[in-house]
Amino acid sequence: KMTPIFDGSVWQLIKQSDALSMAILIILLFLSFICWTITIYKTLLLRFKQNQIKKAAFLIKNSHSLDDILHISSKLADSLPGYFYIKSLNAFKSVIGSKINEKIILSDRNWGFLQDKIDTIIASIIYKEESYIPFLATSAAVSPLLGLLGTIWGLIHSFMDISQKQAADITTVAPGIAEALITTLGGLLVAIPATVMYYYLKGQILKLEESLYIMADSFMNIVHQAEEKCVEENK
Repeated sequence: KMTPIFDGSVWQLIKQSDALSMAILIILLFLSFICWTITIYKTLLLRFKQNQIKKAAFLIKNSHSLDDILHISSKLADSLPGYFYIKSLNAFKSVIGSKINEKIILSDRNWGFLQDKIDTIIASIIYKEESYIPFLATSAAVSPLLGLLGTIWGLIHSFMDISQKQAADITTVAPGIAEALITTLGGLLVAIPATVMYYYLKGQILKLEESLYIMADSFMNIVHQAEEKCVEENK
């Protein structure tokens, strides 16, 4: 009957790891914890903000003037749509150089300025929403390398043990190699989920960005309607 290579489980190999391998495993565990924390936090936050945008879209559906936008922005002041509309109204006032309820006529140049300012607002929001997400990509790239470092280190010690024992049979070689490969396994267990998490959150942020541009289009349409109304009144 063949003697088992080692008694116990993977946890036994982890316990038998040397200081460097153990340090790498602890780092990988820490990276995994941070990645899962970021993903859960960002997922819940993005869903919450998407619901805020849906609520704002319902309110703005029947809006036809800048005063309506002003009312909605004050009503949703503590939400992402409220922040967006307040910033957009401020950008609009900076372009026309007058109060919102005054008559407005925008030149093509002013329309361009206003669009650029709104694009900047959206870019700043998206930049803020992408905070912490690069950590997932970094973890996905670094974790396999850390695992490989631990494996190479373990293999070096394994071969040194073989040379000292002057034996290369499977019962001598296998435990050391198995112990060395534990860090590679740990690196992959961090890198694979981190990669999936990164692309999932990037997709959710793209959806949020699309929703913001839809809000921007609604805002620009209302500004256009206000301008047309002023033109008709001046005829």
